[in-house]
Amino acid sequence: MKIKSAVIMVLLFISESFSQNIFISVGSGLSVPMAESGFTNAYNLGFNAHGSLTFPLSNNVSLRGDIQYNNLPYDESSPNFGGNFTATTIKGDLIVGKFDSRDVSPYGLVGAGLYIISASITQNNVSISSSETDFGMGIGGGVNFGLSSKASIYVETQYNFIFNDGTAKGYLPIKAGVMFRL
Repeated sequence: MKIKSAVIMVLLFISESFSQNIFISVGSGLSVPMAESGFTNAYNLGFNAHGSLTFPLSNNVSLRGDIQYNNLPYDESSPNFGGNFTATTIKGDLIVGKFDSRDVSPYGLVGAGLYIISASITQNNVSISSSETDFGMGIGGGVNFGLSSKASIYVETQYNFIFNDGTAKGYLPIKAGVMFRL
């Protein structure tokens, strides 16, 4: 109960402190398997969906809380195989770049968080699946295209690598979306 109260108080403090400059964004895109040969050989190009809240700390530095879902289908080169790899991420990003401009604004970002991953493989109508939560990191950048003082569109990519089983699985979401100033 004390932890819940503390979390609520911190969230209220943050929302009050940043109420004039909170940005909310949503979007989707493609996800490309990138690292560890067993991973890249097993899965194909997939899709992602994401949402985030961004809190500017200064004119050029912001913190972002991000939730993202990525789905990569199993390489179905054999008709008897199927399945997919999913990664749901809950992470924080540090962003360097401007968002409140009507101009074109590039930005860079680095982040870390939890990656809830699951993989399933189906062979001859028999499915095997597993899931786990691992630590991961991401580094990338994007470009924000200001439409008005309240809205913009963006394209972004962030190479993500997940540390599990002594290896680092990597994938590259390529995202586009819309951002609104609250």
